Amino acid sequence: MSSIPTPSLTRVCCVLSSEDLDVSGLSLHQAKRLEMESQVRVLELEANLQKERERLATLRRQHYRLAGELEGWEQQDIINST
Repeated sequence: MSSIPTPSLTRVCCVLSSEDLDVSGLSLHQAKRLEMESQVRVLELEANLQKERERLATLRRQHYRLAGELEGWEQQDIINST
């Protein structure tokens, strides 16, 4: 019986970190696992991006309120601008 060489886990990790993704040596199982890990990473990044966007919006709202107070804008003008 001849065994089919499969990439080691180290090689698989290296494949993920290189810019040129070489999947030619991956088995079906390894390719699917890497695909799923990649999808999880994408979802985590998207969630973090959304949280950071919400944080930025909160900071901007506070900045506009403070700038309005310094400029003497009316409270109604500040409420309408948000």
